[in-house]
Amino acid sequence: AKMAEAGLSFKEAVRKLEELKQTSRIFFTTGDLSYLQKGGRIGKVLTQAASVLKIKPIIHLYEGELQAAGIVRARKKSIRKFMDDAKAFFADKNINDYRICTGMGHDKAEYDAFHAEVVKELQEMGFTGEVESYQIGCTIGVHTGPTPIGIACIRKYNV
Repeated sequence: AKMAEAGLSFKEAVRKLEELKQTSRIFFTTGDLSYLQKGGRIGKVLTQAASVLKIKPIIHLYEGELQAAGIVRARKKSIRKFMDDAKAFFADKNINDYRICTGMGHDKAEYDAFHAEVVKELQEMGFTGEVESYQIGCTIGVHTGPTPIGIACIRKYNV
């Protein structure tokens, strides 16, 4: 809408959106690997081993592709790890040039504590904006299961 109001043509807006898309990152984890396995993202043997060892994946969306960014044992450690990854992403950037949101699957209590911690840590880094909250929808949930939780950011569009 801002681009249209600024007089950009449809083609110019699409080009700008493609540029902005390259600035986006998503840092998240899921409760288990079974949905990633069912979607063909990982193998059955890895899924079974991860279940036995209580391994949680760290996943990043970078340049439009989901990428494995590590594994840890335990849910709290996986959340701490991707939060640290998100903070490292902003190390050489002006954090206030970004729109930031958090998202969750079905565990509202876990999410509320997570969101509050994200807000606190981002404010400590100098973030002055709102950290938006979103329920992760069923389209993404098909691939992640009911327990995704994460942080998303994209550079703001300025006319």
